Amino acid sequence: MRFVINLLVACLLVGLLLTWLGIDPVALLNGAWAAIQDAPRAIADAAGWAVPYILTGAIVVVPVAVIVLLLRLIRQRRRSGGSDPYL
Repeated sequence: MRFVINLLVACLLVGLLLTWLGIDPVALLNGAWAAIQDAPRAIADAAGWAVPYILTGAIVVVPVAVIVLLLRLIRQRRRSGGSDPYL
């Protein structure tokens, strides 16, 4: 019961504050709904912006990562005593 009373008091205070700020509840709901509807487009726009930069960075990062990985594999084989004549 205490939770319900606290919830009602919070609703009253927030409602008074929103009214004092001149915010209409219907406009607030419409704005929230518009934001939800615009989210997929915003995500697609962000992906469209990021993909060229990711691909440009991959030109440098991927070869470096492959070289580091190969060096680690070579070191691990030397430590484990495996003698591979091709490495």
